Order: sequence, then structure tokens, then C-alpha cells
Amino acid sequence: MRTIAIKAEGLRAGSATRVCVNLVADSLRGDGLVICPGLPPMPDGAADEEYAAATVREPWVWAPVRWRVNSTGEMWQPLQRFVAKDADTGSVAALTQSELRKYSDGAMNAYGALCARVEGAGLFMQPVMVRYRLTDAAGRTVFESQPSVAGLPQGWQCVEPLEAEVTQLSQGIEIGETLIRAETFSLEAVIPDYSDRPEVSLVELEVSGMLHPVDGAKDAAVALRKTNSGSPVAVIALPGATSWMADLGTWRARRLEQTADRCEEMMHIARRLPAAATTVSIPPVGSGVSSAWMAGTEPSEGRLSGASRAVAECSIPHGMKARVSVWAGDSVVHGAITPLLWPGAHPAELIVASGTESAATERIPAVTRVWFGSKMLERSGEIERFVGHPLLMAPMVAYPHPGATKIEVIATLSDGSREGAAVELHPNEAMSRAVWVSPGLVPISLSDSYVATVASSAPEVEERGGMVAVCGADSPALPVAASTVGGGRITALISADRSLTSWDASRGRLYAITTEGVLGVTVSAARGEIAAMALSSQQLTGVARCGSTIYAAGSGGVMRLAGTALSVLAPTPKSVAGICADEASGLVMVRLADGELRAMDADGTMTTVSQPASAVEWEATVTTRPGERLTEALVCMRATHFSGALEIYGSGPGGRVRIVRLDIDGAVERPLLLRHIAAPHRARLTVRLAGTATSLRLTGAELIVSQSGSEKGGVVAEMGRNR
Repeated sequence: MRTIAIKAEGLRAGSATRVCVNLVADSLRGDGLVICPGLPPMPDGAADEEYAAATVREPWVWAPVRWRVNSTGEMWQPLQRFVAKDADTGSVAALTQSELRKYSDGAMNAYGALCARVEGAGLFMQPVMVRYRLTDAAGRTVFESQPSVAGLPQGWQCVEPLEAEVTQLSQGIEIGETLIRAETFSLEAVIPDYSDRPEVSLVELEVSGMLHPVDGAKDAAVALRKTNSGSPVAVIALPGATSWMADLGTWRARRLEQTADRCEEMMHIARRLPAAATTVSIPPVGSGVSSAWMAGTEPSEGRLSGASRAVAECSIPHGMKARVSVWAGDSVVHGAITPLLWPGAHPAELIVASGTESAATERIPAVTRVWFGSKMLERSGEIERFVGHPLLMAPMVAYPHPGATKIEVIATLSDGSREGAAVELHPNEAMSRAVWVSPGLVPISLSDSYVATVASSAPEVEERGGMVAVCGADSPALPVAASTVGGGRITALISADRSLTSWDASRGRLYAITTEGVLGVTVSAARGEIAAMALSSQQLTGVARCGSTIYAAGSGGVMRLAGTALSVLAPTPKSVAGICADEASGLVMVRLADGELRAMDADGTMTTVSQPASAVEWEATVTTRPGERLTEALVCMRATHFSGALEIYGSGPGGRVRIVRLDIDGAVERPLLLRHIAAPHRARLTVRLAGTATSLRLTGAELIVSQSGSEKGGVVAEMGRNR
């Protein structure tokens, strides 16, 4: 058997820099603008004038400090061989409790030594929290960013199962040496020019210690399994690396409040420098690793600081999607995580998770409701869950609008029943930028009557779909069927500004965006009357309000909706697929049909924020020896999203023949491993990758060839290998 290595010279495509900006929309989580959080919109009415006068402030839009993550290669540390005298290869559990404790200590020492080597080189291997602060000459804070997570696209490392050979001894077994591997990265801060902001004098850059997914207070997970050849191997998970993935709900909730409280003390000022355009490197602070830990003299409970352990147990890097599968004892633990994103002026992100031993998953429709006191807004979407098992809603990991008081998630199952959960939101004053945490998760039993009660009890409700209710505090909700407003299906609804409408101003006013055009709708909840007026036959893809202006998106670009008129404001070369706005900053975000994201100001001037996915095409050919056949292939690639195909061709006297084709559409979080390839000998083998990608990194491929083997069998594609 021989391995043929192919290098791709570090091919990258798409946007590789991921900076978390939690306002406006998840589409801003790239090279976007940082928006200084404003206060919630002021309610109407004379009773609120005193409150409004005391709290209104002018929002600013700042050019952001961008955090740049640069991959620097790979480091590894050997996990030494271990002799277990009381173990037997016939037992899946393999090790006794005392032997497992000793092996866990060795695993933690090896992990600590790897962390020390990485930090000694001025690098990182696990995600870190980052934040920056703009101050004036007197040291007063002008702007402080929200904490975000910086790291490689794959997030946490060293959580994949390790494998080691097992040898049966005359007394016990020997677990062979294996390697703990991690891709390392450097961290840089790109500071823009603040010369047009005389109030900004200094920039402070803060970073936390690495967020470790391990816990020395727990034991490693070690299980034995037989290979196809019949020889046993040990499957190993580092201490604590299974717990945080197995229970994604209440277990994390118990730790979240502690994490938010300790966030301030975890951050260390890494750089303080004058506000001038420059790029600086950020050194690691090393708060999670100590010399006592590496020497093994510190108690196991103290190997990680309390703050680092709390963050490791409950944090999820913003915007990440995770599908994990690790060994725990003699079973496989799966976890599915789906971020639910709330676009527009009231952003929020929460995690809905389902973790069981079942491997079958399904995507089910779900509704997310965010309450602002007595007002409720709603969005529809999909979440992933494991078939036949309940949903768990994990805590908030982003920053909702300061006025939000509760969030509900309601999922409709295939049998028509509903499951849901609710989170009460409470402010944490220690976090200066409206970070909210939940004291716990409260499961709720939902029924049709409950949903109807929710709708009727809301004094102001704005829903997507075929129903809308707009009424005063003492009026019941009034359902509006789609047929009532012209027969078209309602896709979006937005309330109209009274001063800009020309139809009956004494009633509730709405713009209804339907599949047949734009309607002006007036609703009198007290009388139960509804009237509709056709304003335009233009088919729109979205609508958003920013201040007193209502923007609409369609095939011709962005339009302004005022009164009964729809006028073109900013034409675009491609159709606009979506639009959202932030009330506080006045910023409007536009996504074109090809994925390009643009920011638009009030006069219609657009600035490109991020480009769409890039086309990728890579091909490499190697020569084989006589009689060699391809048996396995490993393609070392990762991508936030890849749509295309991986193909392997064989060439010889008979021409070129395709051996393998793997269609890919989605995130590629780990290298792709193709096994059990059965193909005749070919003089040349060609690997070809073609498609479109976002945040792609391709380092190369490995082809495993052998002189023997059957031509029968099927190709098995796997994502993940401990490399």
C-alpha cells in the first residue's frame, strides 16, 4: 500500500475573513459595517414624551476593526502508549475506572503540552473571544464592540475521535501511541483610518484565553472496536470533549449566566495604540494553560480556570453550524445545531438542538416569536432535529434588541402536533452592549388553542403568511384571509406611516406585499371591517422600514413606497433577493440574486459589502506504478458552503474513465474521505474539484493505492478524519 500526496498550494476561494457583527442580519457577519447600537424605537403617545426626551441619542456608524484569522499550518503532540494490565480486548469498555483516570491524566497533559507549544509560538489553536474599544484622549469610551468569537471555520479542534492500535499482552492490553493534532492560526486586527473622527484617540484590542472544549475534571472516553481485518483499535475522545456536545440544552443553560458574568474578567487588553490605519498581530494571553497543568502537579479540577471551563462548556461561535459525531463509551453521540437568525431591526440568534443516538434527521417548519413587552413579531423557517426525539432550545449566543423580553420557538411535526420552548430574556448589566442571558429553559406544551390565545392576546401583531392582526390595546385580533385582500398570497406585511398615506387615515393602515402585487390595506378591528386598494402590480421580494421611509425590493432594484406610489430609488443589474434595515443606524442591507450583499444609504447610493460565492476548479494528475489500484482518497478541504462535485478519473490505453463522482451541496467541515474504491489499474489518476464555494480552503489530496484488491464493492464517502 502506498500514499500519493498532492498539494494544492493553499487554494482559497470566497470570503475567508469571518467577523461577527450581530446587528441588522446574519448576512453582515463578514466584511460589513459595525453599527453602534441605538435605543429601541420610541413608542407613540404623549405619555412617552418624557421618557423619549431623556433617552434618545444619535446613532453612529463606525468603520469596524476587522479581526483577521490566518491559518499557519498544523501542530501535533504524541499521546503516549499506555499499558492497561486489567483490560481485555473482548470488552468494549476496555479500561477499569482507575486505569481510565490515569489515561485521562496523560491525555490532558498531552493536550496541555500542545497548547503550550502553540502559545509559545505566538499562535492559537482554539477559538478566542475578541473585542475592541475606541476611546478619546481622556480615556473615556466612545464606542465598544460586542464580544465575538474569532477562530478557524471548523471552530473547536481536538474534539474528533482519535484512533490508536491495540495490542493484546499476556496480561492486559497496550494502547499504542497516537497524535493529538490541531491546525494553528495567527490573529490580526486591521484598524481603519479614524482621522475623520477627532473624538477617537486610542484603540484598545482585547482578547480572551483560548476557549477549550476539554475538561480535566472528567475522564476520557475510550472504546474498543474491531476493524475489517479483525484487529482491535481504540477510539478515544479527550476528557470532556463529549459532554458539551451530548447535552446541548439544559446542561449549557446552567452555565451560561456564569459565562456572561465572567466574560469581562476573561478579556485582556492585548494592544493599546493610537487610532491610525494599521494592521497589528494579537498575541495569545495564555489564561487557560499553566506550567502546573503541564507538569501534572495541579489538581484535575483546576487544570482550566473556572471562567475558561464555563465558556468551553456553553459557548458556540456566532453563526456556526455544527454536526458532530464522537464516541462516548460504546455508543456514538450525535449533535445537531441549527442557528435561527432574526433579520431586520430586531436581531437575535438562538440555538435549537436535538441530541440522541439516532442518526436519522429531518427538517421541520418552525416559527420564532420575539416579544417586546406586549408586542410580538414573528418569522418562519426550518430547524433540524433527530427523528422521534424532542427538541432542546439552548441559550442565547448573540445579542437581541434591548427591548426584547421573551423568545418562543414553535415547531410543527410531521403528525401535525407542535413542540415548543420559551426563553425569558434578562439583561446583564456587567455586559455593556445589551447581552442577554437566560436563567433556564422552560419547556411549554403547545396546542391549537394556545397558539390562538397568543395571537388574540397581543395588542399589536405583525405576522407573515395569510393572517394579520393590527388593533389597539383593547381590541381583539382580527384575522385577514388572503382571499380578502385580492386573492394573492401574502408574503410580507408592514404598517404604513399615517402621515404618508392618502387613503382612510382614521383606520389601521398596512402595505400588503402579495404574489400579485402591492396592496394598501385598512383595518378597523372595532367594526370588523377590512378594505384593500391595489397600488401596483409590481411583484416584490421584500420590504423594510427605516425611519419614515419604506423600501421595497424587486426585479428592477430597490424602490421607495410612499402613500400610494411605488418609485424606483436604486436600480440594480440583478434582481434583489432580499432587503432588511436597521432603525437605529439608518442602514439598509440589500442582497442581490447572485448572493452579493450591498449597503444602501438614504439617497440610494450602494456599497458592496461582500461578494457572492466564487467559482472553483482544481485538477491534478499523478502516475501510478504497474498493477496499483486506487482504494482510498482523502481530499483536504473545508468550506462554509460548496456546491459542485469531486471526481476521480483513471487514464490509460483505453482512454479516460471516471472512477468516482461525489456531489456536494452544503458545508464541508472536515476533510472528505472516500473509502472502499474498487477500480482496475490505471496508469494515471486525476482528481478534479469543480463548483462554487464560500470560504473554501483546499490544501491537497492523498490517494491510497494498493497492488491487490477486488474490483467489487461500493464507494463510501465520509466527512471527518483525525488529521
